[in-house]
Amino acid sequence: MKTDGLFQALYQLADFPDVLRAHTDYGVKFRKHVDDLVVINSYPHQEILLSAGHRADRMYFLNRGFARAYKYDERTAEELTDFLWEDPSFVVDTGSFYLQQPSETFLQVWEGEVISASYADLEDSVKLFPEIVMMTRSVIQQHQKFYRRRLDRIRTMNAEIRYQLLLEEHPRIVQAFPGYVIASFLGIAPGSLSRIKSR
Repeated sequence: MKTDGLFQALYQLADFPDVLRAHTDYGVKFRKHVDDLVVINSYPHQEILLSAGHRADRMYFLNRGFARAYKYDERTAEELTDFLWEDPSFVVDTGSFYLQQPSETFLQVWEGEVISASYADLEDSVKLFPEIVMMTRSVIQQHQKFYRRRLDRIRTMNAEIRYQLLLEEHPRIVQAFPGYVIASFLGIAPGSLSRIKSR
């Protein structure tokens, strides 16, 4: 089924409720509920899912492909990349989605297939399956951990080490995105990234 990757990712979340994972009537009911609820879309290159200033009303799961989150520097108008995702990943502006406030970032599918559900659908689902609250906390924690690690590396490691770690941990991301996106994510100028690659 097209949602198999989504369920595998859900089951691997920290603190995912065993009762929703189990092959019981309740677990089967949960899976059928999600299958009936979600929308599956294939997107062309660089499709915008969320624009800054708008409220995130959908949560996305990157079933196939790549995505990123970025904002614009108010002073220079340059793009600042905060997140880079490869499949399988949950793609969401957690603050905007869970607090239902305007986003400060853009979410963009670089290419691929995306599974999504609306905030209203998630709220209704919690009424049927209260354990979902634990699942959403895990998604938030996962994003916070990723963002903290990125900031820690920018503060404590030089650019060459940051690039090498990204290359080792996520070679597909390095290949999928152009240099200016990778440089922005690493917190360096594109020229600096070119010099690192040439060494």
